Amino acid sequence: MRQRTFKRGLRRMEKLLKETIVGRLGLSCDGEVYVIPINHCYVRGRLIFHCAFEGRKLDMMRKNPRVCFEVDRWTSAPKARGGRYHEICDAGYESVICWGRAREVTDVAERVRLLNTFQRHYEITPRERMTRERAAKCNAFVIDIERMTGVVKRDREFEFLAHNFRAGKRR
Repeated sequence: MRQRTFKRGLRRMEKLLKETIVGRLGLSCDGEVYVIPINHCYVRGRLIFHCAFEGRKLDMMRKNPRVCFEVDRWTSAPKARGGRYHEICDAGYESVICWGRAREVTDVAERVRLLNTFQRHYEITPRERMTRERAAKCNAFVIDIERMTGVVKRDREFEFLAHNFRAGKRR
């Protein structure tokens, strides 16, 4: 097993972040850990998501903006080891974990731009563009990713990927 820190590993992790619909946001505050599923949009080293203007998630991010984010997907169906159903214990998967800082987007013009980007990411049919009035009613956050790691597991083999955004800025 070896660490991979070159462009191919970054592109592969970015591909997974762009293609997944739901990821898990990890928060920590006052000795409590909180992990929740959220829809997201990945763009050039940043994750965008929208939310309400109040709630547990926001309270925690406002107190401690250091967050992590995880996405994964199966790449093969579970396999039996030894041939018996109760021994199913292996499946292929890909996963990425990102660490960074969450920033609440308070500027409405920036929020309009980010929410339009988010909306295009999930668009199946063309929708009305985000307006200032609509954006004023929807909160948005950006996670500036500082580093990410990934794992690709096939059969019993693992490939480890890593990228540090501080060392190799990508914007």
